[in-house]
Formats: sequence, C-alpha cells, structure tokens
Amino acid sequence: PVGSVKWSSSGKQVASASQDGYARVFDIARLDSDLMSHQTDACALRFAHPDKVWAVDWSPDGERLATGCADGLCRIFDISTGEPTQEASHHLLHGGWVRAVAWSPDGARVATGAADGLARVFEATSGDEQMTLEHAGTVWSVVWSPTGEYLATGSDDGCRIFHSASWVVVASFGAAGFVRSVSWNP
Repeated sequence: PVGSVKWSSSGKQVASASQDGYARVFDIARLDSDLMSHQTDACALRFAHPDKVWAVDWSPDGERLATGCADGLCRIFDISTGEPTQEASHHLLHGGWVRAVAWSPDGARVATGAADGLARVFEATSGDEQMTLEHAGTVWSVVWSPTGEYLATGSDDGCRIFHSASWVVVASFGAAGFVRSVSWNP
C-alpha cells in the first residue's frame, strides 16, 4: 500500500511513500511514455528505507525529498544524487512512526508528525531541532500556511494552528475523533 503521494512544484515528478520500505520518484513524461507502451515500471528513483515509509514531501525548489519512516526517522534525500543529506541523524529522530512531513514554503524548515504524539520542526540543512509541539496522541498531518507564518497539525486530539515565530497556539478545533489530514486554502 501507498501511504502518501506528492507532486513536485514543477509538476514533472510525483513521489510516493510505500509500506514496502521505498520512497519512489516517478517522472511524468516517462510515465506517460511507459503507459502508452504498456511498461509496468516508470520509476525514476527509489530510496530504500529499513521499514515502512509513511510520508513524503518535496522541498519548494524540488531538489530534496523528505520522507517519514516507521523506524522513527525523517530522512532528507538529494534528488540529483539520490543520496540522503541527513541519513540517520539523531536530530531527525522521533520515538514512533513518522506519519507526516512538510517543508516550509521557504525550504528552510521541515515539520514532522509522529506516533509518539509529537510534531517537531527541524532546520532543513543542519537537522537542528527548532521546536517540539506536544499532542495527546499520534500526529497524522502537518502543513505550513502558504506564507510559512503558521503550522497546522492534525492529531488524535484535534487540529491546532501554531504561530511559527512564537509557537503559540492561535487556534484549536476539536473533533469527534482524530484529525487525519489538514490543508490550507491558498
């Protein structure tokens, strides 16, 4: 099963997260060609992980891919080399499955959500943690506002919106159960 699919900002590639332990990047031009010729594998890149991959997100410039894995790590891969930039960094580690990843609009930060009940914000280049945001259960979704001024989280305890300069909760919505997905209206 595929847990997450995201388009690159150029619209020329799509990335997927899969429970078989791979994040994949598909080139759309190649995919169109392969479908026309009835080929079955149009995958341009594969990124192996030691466990299930639950989430993927492209950097705004399309040069890096962040992944969330069941081993508790968020990894960042360089698309041009296919190599990880933050492989197994202790900074990007959660105490549970990483269920969500999201790049900030300026590409400077990556937010993660995990089964350990934490949303975390990391500096994308160094991997240094900037903030930990506690929740009462799994954090299923993290998404930045289009300006990067806010971060929204969806979790077992509802939806919260944090101001990204102070990390103060500016809004919180309950739900009759958990919130699996959060999205901003551009």
